[in-house]
This record gives sequence, structure tokens and C-alpha cells, in this order.
Amino acid sequence: MIAAPPLLIGASLLFWGWQTGNWLAATALALLVEVLRRVRVRFDLGAAEHSRIADLCTILFVGLAAVLAANRGVAHGILAAFQWLPAALAPILLAQLLSVSGRVPLSALFRHLRKLKRHDPATRDPPIDTSAVYVAIVLIAAGVANASGPGYYLGIVAAVAWGSWASRPRHASALVWALMLGGGVAAG
Repeated sequence: MIAAPPLLIGASLLFWGWQTGNWLAATALALLVEVLRRVRVRFDLGAAEHSRIADLCTILFVGLAAVLAANRGVAHGILAAFQWLPAALAPILLAQLLSVSGRVPLSALFRHLRKLKRHDPATRDPPIDTSAVYVAIVLIAAGVANASGPGYYLGIVAAVAWGSWASRPRHASALVWALMLGGGVAAG
């Protein structure tokens, strides 16, 4: 899986904060993520630690959804919970950034894969980079706010252009990339 380019996660979090009005949380998360990408302190986190962190995120999100649904009604509560998904899932990304491998075992994210590994230790459990998926989740959560105006579309286009430019093969033509991006933007 391709890693998100430098500063894209932080910029996406700030965009999420702008769209949802969660400026304080977005700024804190953006600074934390971008600082952790640059510090040299790393921990030897194994599959068990990553699994506990992912389980904690699940409990955090379900608890948040339950509290918001109780306070705002089911429909508005669930939507508000999805707006806070970047904060609820941030520990998974932070653990990845602080781990020696810089990746998360796939089994940490899927309980079924953990169960398969317990029954058959030879089950394939590739380490993955969750940063690009996290950026996508942040951008989708920003859209849940349903802010009026062209800001959301322009932000999505900028983030996709940034990420796709950074991950395109170096031998690929910049003109072809620009034409394809332009076609996608026009179709959108």
C-alpha cells in the first residue's frame, strides 16, 4: 500500500477541521501526526499491541456513536460520530508512525484474520501502511459535515491531486497525469 506524501495527512486534517468546525481537534491531530512523522523515537510494537489499539479505537467509536445518538437522536448522532471518525481512528495511525516497522499488521484491523492466524499460524498477515486510507477517511468525514459552497469539492480535488502526483510512477508523463486529473475534475 502506498504511503501518504509528507504533509498530506496534516493538510487533510486541517481541511476536516475547516469543514466540520472542529478546528481545535484538527489542529492538534495535524500537528501531532506531522511531528511524529519526523521524530526518530520508535517503539517495537507487535501485532498484539496494534490489535489492542485497533480494538480500543472500535470501542471509542462505538461509545462516541452511542453517546451522540443518545444526546442528538439516532440520525444526527450517527452522522456526528462519522464526523469524528478521524479522531477515533487516529491512535491506529499514531501507533503506525511510532512503530519500528512503520506499518500495521493487517490482522490488527480485522478480528477474523486474527482468528484465522490463531488456528493456522501460517496464515498470511501482511504489514500495511494505513496513512493513505486514513487520508481518505478524513476526507470522507469532512464531507459528512455537508458544508455548503464549493470548498469541499476544491479541497477533495487538491488532496487527490497531491496524493496522486506523489504516487504516480516517475516514468509517467506529467501531461497525461494532468489530462486524466482534469477529466476527473470535469466529470465531478
